[in-house]
Parts: sequence; C-alpha cells; structure tokens
Amino acid sequence: RVAGLGPPGAAVGVLLFVAASWGLGRIVPPDALNGSVLYLPAVLGLAGVAGWTAVKHRRGSTLFVAATAVFVVAIAFRSIDLAVCEAFPLGTHFVWHGLNALVLFLCCTALRRASETSPGTPSADASPAVTSGRTADSRQPPRRATH
Repeated sequence: RVAGLGPPGAAVGVLLFVAASWGLGRIVPPDALNGSVLYLPAVLGLAGVAGWTAVKHRRGSTLFVAATAVFVVAIAFRSIDLAVCEAFPLGTHFVWHGLNALVLFLCCTALRRASETSPGTPSADASPAVTSGRTADSRQPPRRATH
C-alpha cells in the first residue's frame, strides 16, 4: 500500500527479497561480519522502500530513509561485537538491540504517516461517513422529535 505497487508488485518484491536472502546465504560464509551479512537483504529491502517512497513523494519517506541509516549503523555494531569484547567487556550487542528498536519505531511511524491522507482527500478504506464529506466526529445519533 505504501509503495503503491498493488498485489502483483508486492509479490514481486517479496520474491526478490526471498531470492536475495537465499542467494546471499549460499554465496557468503555464515560467519561473515559476525553473522550480520544475513541482514543485508533486509537493509536492501528497506532501502528500496525508502527510495521508492521518496521518488513517489509518499508521506513517511524520510522516516524510511532514517530507518535504513539507523539499521546500517545497528548492523555495524552487531558486526564488531566480538572484536571489541576484550577491550569493552559489555560488547556492543545491546546497541544492536536498542538501534533495532529505533528502526522498528521509525518504520511504524512511517507506515502510520504514509496511511494518513491530506485534508479533503478520503483514504481508500475510509468509512462511508468520511467519503460522503462528513468526518467521523460530525456523525451524531438521530435526534428525537420534541413535542
């Protein structure tokens, strides 16, 4: 919905993601980047959504771009975790989890913004009251006749 591709376009996107994940798993050793290489298809997918929504001027696109950047930084912290453990016993894995939480927040916020409509533009799944020109707040129960 956010990308505006429709079901066929979304299916192609999912198939490309699955193919990239499968292919990468066969080409790259599983311990590359401390196992973080398996997240690269997710980064590419998120970057694709960010780029597509930016080109199409969709709401929330800047948040998808920010989420992609934060995800790349999160993967970097995950990748260096074992290498820094001797110098920094806590490691950096907790940073990975914290940044992933931020990625999820940014993506959820972007999706919410992308589903909002401009004033006066009904959304595709708006209620009949909204599409008839009235807002949900203006709906009132029928008045009883007074004598």
